[in-house]
Amino acid sequence: MVVPLNNLISKIKYYLFPRTEIETMNEINRQNLINMYGLSILMGVMQVLALVVYVVYTPVSGEEINMLRLFTASSSIVLCGIAFTASFVCRRNSVFLSRHERPMKVLALLFFILLLLWGMFSSAQQYERGDQIVTFFTVILLEVMFIKLRPVYSIILIMSSFTLFFIIVNVFVKPGQIGPYTYFALAFISCIAAMMNFHHTVKYIQEKHKADDLNRSLNVVASQDSLTGLANRYALNRTIPSYIGKELCVAMGDLNRFKGVNDTYGHHTGDLLLKQFAEILTEEFPKESVFRYGGDEFLIAFRCDDFEYFMQKIESVNIDFANNCDIGREVKTGCSFGCVMGIPKTMTEFFEMIKRADKELYAQKKALNVQRV
Repeated sequence: MVVPLNNLISKIKYYLFPRTEIETMNEINRQNLINMYGLSILMGVMQVLALVVYVVYTPVSGEEINMLRLFTASSSIVLCGIAFTASFVCRRNSVFLSRHERPMKVLALLFFILLLLWGMFSSAQQYERGDQIVTFFTVILLEVMFIKLRPVYSIILIMSSFTLFFIIVNVFVKPGQIGPYTYFALAFISCIAAMMNFHHTVKYIQEKHKADDLNRSLNVVASQDSLTGLANRYALNRTIPSYIGKELCVAMGDLNRFKGVNDTYGHHTGDLLLKQFAEILTEEFPKESVFRYGGDEFLIAFRCDDFEYFMQKIESVNIDFANNCDIGREVKTGCSFGCVMGIPKTMTEFFEMIKRADKELYAQKKALNVQRV
């Protein structure tokens, strides 16, 4: 008996007081702002049209204009204007408000309460004239659908408004005209709907955040070399547009006798050598300018209008690598570069620069092999 009771209490706590991350609540608050903005415009326009029709049509029909009805419509328009202004200002300062949940929560609560009060007041007048209390139920429907408050707040406000409106209508307007069973059944359904809407919204936002995190992770995996941490050729293709029309120095480099290193010392040593080479490159050049092109080939795309300065940095890489990456007597390694400079005007011209740099690298390697012989 105790266990089922504890489970029931846990479920009630879960539905009434759900634990929600700050980011999720900030997203809900932003949605509330957008919905408040839209609802205030929609309701304001509808009230203006209703007021115009009433003022124009009433004298024609031979009736006198009801000043209370006129005041109600006018005050409704004013309230819509206030809600519109408040939501507009908050949307303009959404970055600040996203860091402060309380103002957003207070604004949503005030909007919820004012809309309920307006709905009760308007419907009470309609009911007194013998019309249906459509406005009150419409307000409840709109708030359940578009304003997401924490469930406990929604339930308290909805049940309070239903109870207060029932007392006003049955005691002060037309006693005994509204059946309590159907009426409060609708109140209960509205509370359940508001609670479920909040939970479904939270779940949707959480799943969306998970999908965004996964997409970011996949983007990193797709654009980053796992061994060196450098950007790969896929990332290079996305970066090319930023190089078009800019003075650019391009270098294609690789490790000398890298195959001999793998054959003699194993691929683990070769991987360490690649990582050391990548670290030296990023010490001389910004990391976003260095790409692992494939195998032991690395590409440098450096925005620079001084080719001599660029070559000095390449020479510094050669010296640092020679001094810090001596792995043994059997195989002497080093690095070679082919370098070019230009202003690519199209993506095709950029790839032509890479081809020219690759040819320069091939010439450097060929000259190195001749020297060895």
